[in-house]
Amino acid sequence: MAPIYLPRELIDQIFQGLDKPSLASCSTICRNYHPSARHFLFRTITLVEPDDDIHNEPRYVGFCQFLTWTSSISSSLSANIRELNLYFVEEKSKLDEVLIDTVMLEQLLSLLPVLRTLRIRMAKWKRSDHLYAPSFPPKNLETLVLDYVLFDLPRWSWVTEFTNPFDPNAPIECTLVELLNIFGDVETLHFTNALMLDDYGSFVGWQDASALASSVSKIVGQQVSSTLHGSRALDSLCHLELMDEDVHATNSMLEFLGLRLKQLRLLYSEMKVPDRVAKVDLSHCTSLSQLELQPYFQALVDVASRIPRTVKHLTVKLEYNPIHYEPTIWNTLSLDWSAVDCHLSKQESDFSVTFVFENIRPSPNATNFFEKEFASLKRHLPITHRMGNLVTRS
Repeated sequence: MAPIYLPRELIDQIFQGLDKPSLASCSTICRNYHPSARHFLFRTITLVEPDDDIHNEPRYVGFCQFLTWTSSISSSLSANIRELNLYFVEEKSKLDEVLIDTVMLEQLLSLLPVLRTLRIRMAKWKRSDHLYAPSFPPKNLETLVLDYVLFDLPRWSWVTEFTNPFDPNAPIECTLVELLNIFGDVETLHFTNALMLDDYGSFVGWQDASALASSVSKIVGQQVSSTLHGSRALDSLCHLELMDEDVHATNSMLEFLGLRLKQLRLLYSEMKVPDRVAKVDLSHCTSLSQLELQPYFQALVDVASRIPRTVKHLTVKLEYNPIHYEPTIWNTLSLDWSAVDCHLSKQESDFSVTFVFENIRPSPNATNFFEKEFASLKRHLPITHRMGNLVTRS
């Protein structure tokens, strides 16, 4: 069935009255809709905070109040919402102005008993006044997506001088751990720069700023991974997507979670300096069957040499940007394709690989570029191509 959307005018009216208790009994919301229609109309709810309204009370706060008022009604929205998207700002420069906290999120989730997917995009997580222990985790949540959600450092990591020691065994008080502790049976995790620390800026100007930031990030990544590993709620986890600039944190995550993973997506297109990047360790992913990579181009050789034998299908996404056409061609010509071909041909007989070229900016030259690249791939990967394992698409 095609998606069904509420009229824009109705949505505007709903938001205008979102903080009014009388809205709870408003038949305009869902009382007069047939139950099967309500299922489709309110399956997905998206709350977008306008950039020019970030200093006011967030819309999701009013949404919590509205759900509370409607909870006693048999036709309540909360019984139909299975996917909730919280989008806060469009510009990264405004992230510090958008604060959300664990207590409010738990309250929101407690009002959505059938929620399956939660997406949070572009916000900063506010630290609780005390170490937060959730009253109960949501039992039905299957997918958690964190997209550019920034977190405080652990309190012990605040330093006045670079010489202060870091203790990886200190009690963790990172707000990311607070968040992860409230979730239930999660099957899929998507982290897009969610392991990225908010306070990198504090290190700017120090002689060893990058080393310090890396140390703190690695410790936080290990603590977060340990929390995930020790959570029985993640026993069913089998899908993981990581897009982060810190490979140390990623490797720590894979060390704890890799054994149960069936599908893994690693997106590292933002990494610009491969000789400074630690190698991605896939050795713990012993049950992996599907692997998708969007690597820094020159890292493809190393990643290809580390693909677990259990993987049946590999997808490699390469971006094409007409503005940076020459660097793309240079990457193609300079890559050690023979090594990639050798590694791919050593996989099991039922192994297949798909190269996907993504056109970031539509251009009339894109079609010609893709055709040339497809032909080039077949020349560069002769063994893989002869085995019938190579597929290319744009």
